[in-house]
Amino acid sequence: MQNNITYQIIHDNQKLLCFVGIGDISKTLYSCLKNQQASEMITVEDLKLKDQDWINNRQFIVASSDVKFKIDITRYLEKFQAHFFSIVSTATELGPLAKIGHGTCVQSYNSVWLGKIQIGNHVMIGVHNAIGHDIVIEDYSHVSHHSFLSQCTIKQGCVIGTRVDIVPATLGQQLVIPEFCNILSRSRISSSLPTSGTWYDKRQVSEDTSLTHRIL
Repeated sequence: MQNNITYQIIHDNQKLLCFVGIGDISKTLYSCLKNQQASEMITVEDLKLKDQDWINNRQFIVASSDVKFKIDITRYLEKFQAHFFSIVSTATELGPLAKIGHGTCVQSYNSVWLGKIQIGNHVMIGVHNAIGHDIVIEDYSHVSHHSFLSQCTIKQGCVIGTRVDIVPATLGQQLVIPEFCNILSRSRISSSLPTSGTWYDKRQVSEDTSLTHRIL
């Protein structure tokens, strides 16, 4: 059952875990963590009524696929010098060279193993993904489920749909996805994309970015 999943808490300052927002991802993670460590969930509206002392007594995560929402809320909290914790499912394979930023969640049954892997701040990684061979996933990005990412740099704020393959056609080449791109489900990308926007394979569907159009 989902509630039996446990998480390693990274960047933990031992204070109360606070999940900001009441979306499905936040609710699910809170239900898993509340029996592991003292936790609470709060709406954005209630958060903005709290003072500095209240924030000082907590550590935060904003678990959402909405890039603009994550940026707005984390930057609001940063004004109060809030501390952000990260969580990695114990059912995920995490390699010795993998680095995880603050406010990031890596869910279950992922292989984050081979080569240097750098996952930034406020990143969400879904389930059943294979991530390896010199990967950079920058801040605020979201990787959904059942994807294969290799030898690529995912710039900040990108949203990667379900069952996406991002693998360069040439071994040793580093493929780049520009910032705030949406990559639609079942896309296969084998070379760098030229500009931000919403993409299916190598075809730009629209100029909308993850800041203006949600795909998840």
